Amino acid sequence: MNKSKRHHYVPKFMTKNFSTDKGLIYVYDKISDKFFESNSINLFLENDRNTFVNLEGINDDIIEQVYSSVDTMFGGVLTEITTTNQISDLNFKKILLLAYISKWRVPQYDEAFQKAKEAFSINDLGFGLKNDKDEKLDFDLEEHFQLDMQQELKRILLAIQPFRFKGNFKTLLENSFLVCSPINSFIGDCPFNEATIISEKIFEDFVFPVTKDLTMVFSTRINRDEIQNFLLNGEKKKIDKFLIDFSNARDVSTLHLAQRNVACCDKDHLEKVVEIYKRFVARGNNTSFNLTVFQILYKFTEYAST
Repeated sequence: MNKSKRHHYVPKFMTKNFSTDKGLIYVYDKISDKFFESNSINLFLENDRNTFVNLEGINDDIIEQVYSSVDTMFGGVLTEITTTNQISDLNFKKILLLAYISKWRVPQYDEAFQKAKEAFSINDLGFGLKNDKDEKLDFDLEEHFQLDMQQELKRILLAIQPFRFKGNFKTLLENSFLVCSPINSFIGDCPFNEATIISEKIFEDFVFPVTKDLTMVFSTRINRDEIQNFLLNGEKKKIDKFLIDFSNARDVSTLHLAQRNVACCDKDHLEKVVEIYKRFVARGNNTSFNLTVFQILYKFTEYAST
């Protein structure tokens, strides 16, 4: 079997769901300050990103194969959602998992991953052995996972931590919801936007664009039932105003977080947001732009009451 080379850290199936009906997507390169047209195949990838030396001393793409298998499953989930316009409880949970896997998969989280893999052993992350009585064995697996290829598995183990314990998973489910956007969403090379708010929270609030018109939100700082009630039963004018501001703030945040590229199926919207962002930066504005979307989210009650 030929070893793969082009490894997408934002999977192709995701980018495809932010593209036009013809499969095209408009891209802004922050480094070159240029716009260009592309497709899901040629975006958000790095040659041999998931290639590591195996126990036999041979370059191995087994990690990429793991991601490929996971992507097939998640791709099926998004296909089902976009074709039926319905989201089952199971698919909702799978989208949450997709969000956390996306977090640890991209280059922007490489530094955080390096610190995390040194801080947490394989056992710490829930990978251990039990006897026939279902008792956990006192056996340190970390010393048997010393290769970079083996350590790389911790990215996936880190992603499933919010789902390991019933209490954490319950919190995740009770405070997550989806927002249907009236404006086509950006997709960037760091799609998982986590609130960088200093706190003792185990899992921070996040915003994660799932498709060009669907965004996943997790927040323990607002009441999920209240915001959903507003979006379902509030005055249309107020809802529209909130959704437009939320969508624009989400895209500004995505642009700010991106290391290099952001993309959108709407060329005019992409150019407009980039121009606004560049003007703010040129003025020396030190705003934490990745928090822009959370600032809108946290004051939704003001939209509902005005």
